[in-house]
Amino acid sequence: MNEMSYWLLRYENQIFATTGKAAGEIFPCGRASDFGSPKNVLLVGRWHELPCYAADVDRIPEYIPGELMPVRGLYGLAGDEAFALAGRATQLLDWQKNHRYCGRCSTPTTMKTTEFSMSCPSCGLLAYPRISPAVMVLIERGDELLLARSPHFKPGIFSALAGFVEAGDTLEQC
Repeated sequence: MNEMSYWLLRYENQIFATTGKAAGEIFPCGRASDFGSPKNVLLVGRWHELPCYAADVDRIPEYIPGELMPVRGLYGLAGDEAFALAGRATQLLDWQKNHRYCGRCSTPTTMKTTEFSMSCPSCGLLAYPRISPAVMVLIERGDELLLARSPHFKPGIFSALAGFVEAGDTLEQC
């Protein structure tokens, strides 16, 4: 893992994004040792032909110009591909952090090397990353669109209709 790679470094639930480099260089590039050899590193994909790893860190690199930002902030800064990679990294880091102990017997879990699963060495329970299917619908009538407004939205903000699939629901019921 000490080969040249891109890194999605998360500090206090924000992603470290580099600044002052070419547009595609939104994530810092280097070896694990360049970033303090983070623990519990996850391979989350590839970025510009190199492996891309994600890790929660205790501090951000001081020698690399950059800034911390929420994942959503990457969308406007770096586009769809970087946003999707950062979203995947964030979800997998959250899953890893939230499944450090077995939900059945409380034993510390270990990550399997052959798949994304946390394994309990005591009772054998496997915890996989959560998949939350959702639907988003845009209803049209002529040149009109049906939009909704959540009470949590800022004033004047509307959205297409969306919902998460609950256990036992069909996509139509959602």
